Amino acid sequence: MGEEIKIRNICYSNNISKSAMENRIESQEKMPKLLFKVTLMRHEKPFYKDEGHDLTPEGVEGAINTGKRLRDEGVISEDDEIILVHSPKPRAKGTLDFVVKGADLDGESAIEINQLRDSDKP
Repeated sequence: MGEEIKIRNICYSNNISKSAMENRIESQEKMPKLLFKVTLMRHEKPFYKDEGHDLTPEGVEGAINTGKRLRDEGVISEDDEIILVHSPKPRAKGTLDFVVKGADLDGESAIEINQLRDSDKP
């Protein structure tokens, strides 16, 4: 009975019939389990010198904070199998290294993609 009241409240607030709401709930219960997640990010603020990690102090701080936020918001967790991928540019690797540090992850699973865009070639 309590569940029926909840469905009715939702139906009235969204102008959806009770049977349509029940069908929607049934279809959501039948949805397949999420197989994997992909998180894409751009490098943090760099010097653009391609030396060391190539990040400014603000870039380092931003990458560490991003890692903490990804962990705190549940985007990544200890239960996830995580594959870390970055381009060969120092600013990309530096950003990933500091995100890993901020999220308290093991950076051993990092994979480097040795293919540059035409705009990155000398």
